[in-house]
Amino acid sequence: MRTLSSGVVLIFCASFISFYVVCICCPAADRSLVKASPLLSKDKIRPGDPFKVAVRVSIAPGYHINGNKIADPFLIPTELFLEEQPNLLAEEYLYPTPKSARYSYSESELLIYEGDIIIAVLIQAGKELPLGSQKLKGKLIYQACDNVTCLPPREVQIEIPLDIVPSSQETKDINQDVFDKLEFKKGKKQAQ
Repeated sequence: MRTLSSGVVLIFCASFISFYVVCICCPAADRSLVKASPLLSKDKIRPGDPFKVAVRVSIAPGYHINGNKIADPFLIPTELFLEEQPNLLAEEYLYPTPKSARYSYSESELLIYEGDIIIAVLIQAGKELPLGSQKLKGKLIYQACDNVTCLPPREVQIEIPLDIVPSSQETKDINQDVFDKLEFKKGKKQAQ
């Protein structure tokens, strides 16, 4: 049986440590490329009333994420999913219009999002929605890319606290700088 010299073992260990550090550091770094911040259209939610949720997605400069609809089957579309909950029905998801761009890693033009975008959801609260504090949970799935390559797909977990109040209580519209610019197909001018 042959033994390795200490020099060979040190080189192997150094190589292994370098590889290990790269693998541990990179996923955390690419998660910070896309941030998601949820917003509500009402300060409080009443049973039986509709309300809107928006997720402001901030994409780091020099990067983009794929649009919600994609033509290249090797890329991952950007999608927001809210968990199904009794008495909270997501009636419509609203994605912004993507821009068209061409990159070296794809043979065709791609539909992408850059900078800050808003993804919104129209939600109908059921009449039996229990009063008190609740959390609406979901996730944003995306794939961040630069001009040359794409990173592995990622998920951002989203939690939106809801304050459910009696139907007789007054509620106030909030975050109207976001919601006034959006228009859902259902209902009046509410979301884009």
